[in-house]
Amino acid sequence: MYAVENGYYFLNKEPKEKVISYLRITEEEYNALHGAGDKSYFKFLLYTLSIVARWKEEADTAIKELEALTGCKWVNPYEYDKERKHISITEEEVSDINNKIETGYYTPEAITARKEEARKNAIEKKRNEIISRCASAVRKAETERNVLLYIIDSGLSVDNVIYYDHTNKVVFNWLDYKDKISQGDFVDFLNNVDYSKLPEGITFEIK
Repeated sequence: MYAVENGYYFLNKEPKEKVISYLRITEEEYNALHGAGDKSYFKFLLYTLSIVARWKEEADTAIKELEALTGCKWVNPYEYDKERKHISITEEEVSDINNKIETGYYTPEAITARKEEARKNAIEKKRNEIISRCASAVRKAETERNVLLYIIDSGLSVDNVIYYDHTNKVVFNWLDYKDKISQGDFVDFLNNVDYSKLPEGITFEIK
């Protein structure tokens, strides 16, 4: 099952001996497959090296042996295109691969160049992710700082205040075991809030 996906994964992640055993191939076939630059070419090689045909022969032999052991004739209950094992290649795929071969797309040099480009792109993507994540964290911290400082400058304690950045909400008296501000102080604060100095859409709540 998933001969292309699993096979290509093993080819690039596991030791040669394990790949040869897993795919039931020779060392020469392994060397040829190992030069594949992508899954499409890997699948193409499975067919052109007659590996898929050999797998089919092995399956047919196994079925005959099981039939001999059981005395029963095996009838495939699945339609061909609905079998879970399914591996196939279309004429369009073959034509596309052949065209790429003719243009040098699968030469070792071209494959190496694409891998290097992919490596650089992956590094740049990771750098941008780090920059973006940290910039977001800084913005959140600065927003929380500004909100809490505004509350302090308004004359209220922030010892029992929390700002939820994901909902843009400030909650007073959120902890039962800490000192709480009074309802009157909270109302007075709300009546005098200068929303121009706070994040747009911010709301306040008291427990």
